[in-house]
Amino acid sequence: MRKMTSKGSRAFNPAATAFAVAIGLSGCTSADAEREASLKDEPSVQAAKYNLSPRPGTRKPATVSAPARQTVQPAPQPPAKTTNPTALSSKIPASPATIADCKESADCTAQLNAMIADPDQSWMAKAPSPAEFSTGTRLFSYRALRTKLDCRKLANVLKELDWAMTTFSKPVPGLKRGVVDLVRDESRAVHQEITAEIKARC
Repeated sequence: MRKMTSKGSRAFNPAATAFAVAIGLSGCTSADAEREASLKDEPSVQAAKYNLSPRPGTRKPATVSAPARQTVQPAPQPPAKTTNPTALSSKIPASPATIADCKESADCTAQLNAMIADPDQSWMAKAPSPAEFSTGTRLFSYRALRTKLDCRKLANVLKELDWAMTTFSKPVPGLKRGVVDLVRDESRAVHQEITAEIKARC
């Protein structure tokens, strides 16, 4: 009987085995819980895990500011050239020995303005001398009054310009060669303008 009991004690006991496994699992669970609690209790671990602030002494990246724009001022433009009806009178200086009524450029300009302002163009009735014509006042008066003169006066202007082109095609006593050539060329230009005006209106 005793032998059977001792042998029975050595036989596999399911209940004892299940109890031992349960104790082992509970021990593992408690050990895991203790480790988790220890991690929560240690602030250094949490700080290392969640602290994203830069380390002391770490330099911030330098910010490079864009260079300031410099305003470039455009270069001043020269004033536009305008056609001056008195340009010829300033290019052709009056000769005191031959022209008594237009000795200076300012005098010629004033004379030109008076001729243009004359409502009857009474000055056209008097034939000019080569010296008087060389001042340019009559040429620019004809150019300024081209659209206002009637057909009869335009025809008289053409005759005067024909005379001027013939007269200034050769040397004129008392006038320089450059002045003579300039008056001749301007007479041809005004002659073309008057001819075009006659064809358009007369």
